[in-house]
Amino acid sequence: FELGGDSILAIQVVSRARQAGLHLAANQLFQHQTLEALARVAKQQGGPQVDSGMVLGTSLLTPIQLDFFEKELLEPHHFAQAFMLASSEPVDVPCLEAALRAVVAHHDTLRLRFTRRQDGTWHQEFTGLESLVRLEQVDLSSVPEAELPTALESEASRLHASHRLEEGLLLRAALFHLGAERGSRLLLSVHHLGVDGVSWRTLLEDLGAGYVQSRQGRPVALPPRSTSFKTWASKLSDFARSEEVARERTYWLEEGRLEAPTLPRDGAGGATSVASSRTVEVSLDEAQTRLLLQETPAAWRAHINDVLLTAVTDSLTHWMGQPRLRVELEGHGREPFSEDVDLSRTVGWLTTLYPVTLDVSGTTSLGDRLRAVRDSLRRLPRKGLGYGLLRHLADDEQSQHLRALPRAQVLFNYLGQFHQSAGGDSALNPFTATREPLGALRAPNAALSHLLEINGYVFEGRLTLVWTYSQAAHRPETIQSLADHCLHTLRRLIDDRDSDDARRFTPTDFPLARLSQSVLDRVLPAGALADDLYPLSPMQQGMLFHTLTAPGSGVYVTQLAWTFGGAVD
Repeated sequence: FELGGDSILAIQVVSRARQAGLHLAANQLFQHQTLEALARVAKQQGGPQVDSGMVLGTSLLTPIQLDFFEKELLEPHHFAQAFMLASSEPVDVPCLEAALRAVVAHHDTLRLRFTRRQDGTWHQEFTGLESLVRLEQVDLSSVPEAELPTALESEASRLHASHRLEEGLLLRAALFHLGAERGSRLLLSVHHLGVDGVSWRTLLEDLGAGYVQSRQGRPVALPPRSTSFKTWASKLSDFARSEEVARERTYWLEEGRLEAPTLPRDGAGGATSVASSRTVEVSLDEAQTRLLLQETPAAWRAHINDVLLTAVTDSLTHWMGQPRLRVELEGHGREPFSEDVDLSRTVGWLTTLYPVTLDVSGTTSLGDRLRAVRDSLRRLPRKGLGYGLLRHLADDEQSQHLRALPRAQVLFNYLGQFHQSAGGDSALNPFTATREPLGALRAPNAALSHLLEINGYVFEGRLTLVWTYSQAAHRPETIQSLADHCLHTLRRLIDDRDSDDARRFTPTDFPLARLSQSVLDRVLPAGALADDLYPLSPMQQGMLFHTLTAPGSGVYVTQLAWTFGGAVD
């Protein structure tokens, strides 16, 4: 975690551990943050039950899928995610086709079929291999260099629009031949109903491994599956009706009713459609990104999401002249709620959407604003998982109240770190991700779900923030100014990581103690040197210590609790 680890990387670690015969849960990496501590809880046998064979038949829809169909898009088939890959060597087409077939057979959500019944409800089922994946080959070798990006974008847009929800195959693949000097490009397009950002890491890794195995003359053998999407959807539905989730109703209803200002508009007017959307991208250089990931979160006792969202909040509240901002956050959705579920290699659209109202009123420093944002996110129950369950799966009057609440105008999503090698290891995977045009991933006439959408990711060692907006609502220079302000705030947080402001604590730093801010300020004034030791667990499931010492002051703030079956007494 001190090297920039996050929850998405934790999922990848769990996946690699399973391939080595070790069973870990993603939340265990947060609870046991050293190799020694992990070695004590890792198991070589057992683990969650998984569906080893091909999954077929009907499946329940999940909250994010229901949210998608709730939008009533005119062209729901045109809503894709995609990767453009380059190959380090000439592509062996039969071997690539064999790898694609193996990936489709192995990952069930790529074989989903969606149908709409007469009552307007949507249903999904897993098909077999009736619809065989086809590698489309496109010759662009005669296209001049200057026209190549436009040609790639046009062909990619055509591929994304060719998805058919009723077909039972959500994957499209095209190999673009660019000529001897320029090599080739492989475009993979998957309808969003079958994939998300975390899933792509597994898909690309498996495609690369399958391709290498096929080229070596071996049958394609992909790593063991984790819990199937179908099983997860069923367990999620059961969990949505539990008393544990029901207790979150009051929190989410109160959160949705908090007043928040609307975003100013200065655009040309008209419909905020995909066709009217534009993007502004800003990036940190590699040195700044390394400091952001590896030093800044630890210095502020925060997660990378807290730091990024603080910069976004600082930019937007300064622009609005208001201290409160409502944001819809998108998370990976693989939060643990059952010990017999392992989603480390599960492919599908598992993400969560949930609102949070961030209030930075009364803050006098950038550090105060970060702590306000950080503490708001710390108070979220189960990292937002329950909101979608209550809104879409708990069929009662309170769920209708949640659906009636206005949606946030801003969406924020941090997609984590992507390696240039599609599978994370260039020695085992000849395909590398590129930044070439991906085409129109959504239908041009589709309405934008938010006035502003901010997506962050790390690629080739650099953090990039992509601001998507509509020209109907905002001028390009307005969004450029907001993005620049956000980047400036990030640099300030990086520069101030060793400041007295960064060493100030809040009560949420001591979740087991009943401490007020005034008590903490007296015991540990801003700038006091302190060592934060948390958690120490000399007895697994036993005594939890949270001790913070101010050297030379004689002050020790200590939390001590005894746990019974995971519950703190």
